[in-house]
Amino acid sequence: MPIYPCGIIANSFFNDEYSAILIRDGNRTTLSGDNFDGSDIAWESDDDKFLNISNPDDLADVSRIGTEGNTLPLPTSQEFRVWFRVAGFPRFSKLHRKINDMDFEAGDTLELTIQNNFRVSDFDGEKHVMLSTVTILGGENFFLGSVYVIVGCLCLIYAGLMTVKSCVPSWKRAAGRMKYFSWTGVGPTAG
Repeated sequence: MPIYPCGIIANSFFNDEYSAILIRDGNRTTLSGDNFDGSDIAWESDDDKFLNISNPDDLADVSRIGTEGNTLPLPTSQEFRVWFRVAGFPRFSKLHRKINDMDFEAGDTLELTIQNNFRVSDFDGEKHVMLSTVTILGGENFFLGSVYVIVGCLCLIYAGLMTVKSCVPSWKRAAGRMKYFSWTGVGPTAG
């Protein structure tokens, strides 16, 4: 019986399960729905890889059980599409959930419960939970965004200097003046 979805990436799908509880002033609030959202985590380029997916109703003749006995997700799953994006390095991080419309305050505690389904002991791997704040310039590290802004400013300054140079008559060089050319080769001789 064919396996759907197939392939080594699909068969190694990260299938740990998370639940989160926010503890604020002694009150426990379970994060779910829009507050702990995994429905809009794939990039548009991730969606382009799955343009020819089967209709879930047509899956009666296939198995969705992977080699480790885990149930493989459908390619319509956002988590699966993020996992399918191949990492460029052996150490990588992938978005699993977003905490929306919630500001954390000093003294808040976030309690994560993780069901460990994805074994990494076979290859001496590690798993970590990373919480990050995302801004318009990317993550919490502003280095790359700052470099972009600095290089952009330097380009604008250089463009301004070149514009002034081309507009000031004393700095302008007339194109095609022979006094700027030097010829050291020997030309044709008359016979």
